[in-house]
Amino acid sequence: MRVLFIDVGKKEYRVRIIEHPRIKGALDLGIYLHLEEYRSYNYGIFDPENVVVFGSGNLNYGGTNRGIAVFRSPLHGGLHSSTIGDLGEYLKIAGYDAIVIEGKSEKEVLVIINDDVVLFMEDNIPEDIFEKEKELYNKLKEVYGNKRFRVVLVGLGSKYTKYGVLVSSKPGKEGIVPSVAGRGGAGSVLYRAHNVVGIVIGGSKNVKIEQYDIKKVMEATKKYREAGTFYANYPHLKDTAPILNWSIFYLDKGKRMELYKKFIEGVLLKDYRFENETCGEKCVAVCKKVEKNVKLDYEPVNGLGPFIGIFNRDLIRELIHLTDKYGLDAIYLGYILGLVMEALDKGLIKLEDLGLREKPILDAIEYDKDYSSTNYRIALELIRKIVNGELEILGENIRKIAKEFNIQDLAFYIPLGEEFDMTPNFYWSLGLFLPIIMHGKYFSHYGTVVQPPEEYAKVCADRTLKEYVLDNLGVCRFHRAWVETYIINQEMIENAKYWIRKLFEYKEKANAKPVFWESVRVIDVVKALFREFNQEYDPKDYWERWKKVYEEYFS
Repeated sequence: MRVLFIDVGKKEYRVRIIEHPRIKGALDLGIYLHLEEYRSYNYGIFDPENVVVFGSGNLNYGGTNRGIAVFRSPLHGGLHSSTIGDLGEYLKIAGYDAIVIEGKSEKEVLVIINDDVVLFMEDNIPEDIFEKEKELYNKLKEVYGNKRFRVVLVGLGSKYTKYGVLVSSKPGKEGIVPSVAGRGGAGSVLYRAHNVVGIVIGGSKNVKIEQYDIKKVMEATKKYREAGTFYANYPHLKDTAPILNWSIFYLDKGKRMELYKKFIEGVLLKDYRFENETCGEKCVAVCKKVEKNVKLDYEPVNGLGPFIGIFNRDLIRELIHLTDKYGLDAIYLGYILGLVMEALDKGLIKLEDLGLREKPILDAIEYDKDYSSTNYRIALELIRKIVNGELEILGENIRKIAKEFNIQDLAFYIPLGEEFDMTPNFYWSLGLFLPIIMHGKYFSHYGTVVQPPEEYAKVCADRTLKEYVLDNLGVCRFHRAWVETYIINQEMIENAKYWIRKLFEYKEKANAKPVFWESVRVIDVVKALFREFNQEYDPKDYWERWKKVYEEYFS
């Protein structure tokens, strides 16, 4: 692999050819560098040894050019892989398989990669990512000339929280079609460990992007092309979509369906119209669904909408745009807002403690009419306080926030080690709650089912392997059906097993191994799932039996 190492502290860079029989992709490389060379587990989360590895896969089909960022997560403490649409192609046209950011700049810096030249430009962290993107795309034409380049930025979310993201809008569609490396805190690491406010990547290499068998790809991506995740997922999930900070699962199925029909069907999905876009890749999935210049996907919509008691789509769009502009993880932020707002509703946090003047309504039993406007005003005020550094505690891990306010029993998170945590994606699925190798992603089965723990562990482990390979290849998950059928082979699976064992090793050394659920809310939601399928498992017994088989699967 041709790897560009950039030391932002010394303002130096070097190219290194890394040849290792087990390193087949960027995720492999990131694990190797963190575990074997930098040994980042020995240092603080925001130490410069927590390098950020940007890489691409080795496929050149439409839908297989995601950029992969590998780093130690400030949230869950282990290594995390977060991907961003179309960025992989730009690494390739610059002539690299991967780029490694190391060291720490004395002043805030923008790193500009133009073929074999790296420039270091002093610049401030942007208060508005989208305005900064427009400025840079115009300004840097002088640097790149006719060459193609792409801008990746952090925002205020990375300055004041541990859940800051990397944002890169499709050139020409700044703020309308943003791609986000959204989970794990990549933006926070890039800024707080390295003082880097952004990276610009471009060059002159010729990269030919082809389409795989068009008929097979079109069929495999039909859902994303025709409906997108927002408009397809809710009708599929119905009453099993987690809303109102998971409190919906204290209701029986009949009551849950009433809420779904009244607020999801009747308000959220009503009169939805969208335009199709891509992330920038030459891709037939055209999965980006844009309404009134804001991209809507299921996860951000749920996190900043129904999960915090907001069903009015106009208000949700405003929060999504604001969150992306500031560079915040919409899912993790949604969990924090859901926790805090429910605690405010129940009187467990005083309004004056957070500088608020009105109380939200978030309890599923109380939610008898649309309180979207009230909850929106509160969420908006909290977000602004977070990104201005006025509520430092809300920029921390949700586990720490819950303990600070003594509201652990309302919090929904997966605990790791003594101090870390991660929030699962929005599915009522044991596969996302149990101790998988990397939380906050889809490295597991995520359907709503209950199976014997030993049997289900194998289902989840099989999914973990395939998802690992997809990330390692830089493949968009929306293309997984055809890639898994026609591209992934047994050699790739065996290689994934090797590196997953290395991820377990890293977690051990970083004191970031999953521990049993410590929140009443999580255990209650798991028990509700067991009841839904008329099963009588003890949650801790199920967790332990599942964990044993899952870990043995990779040995």
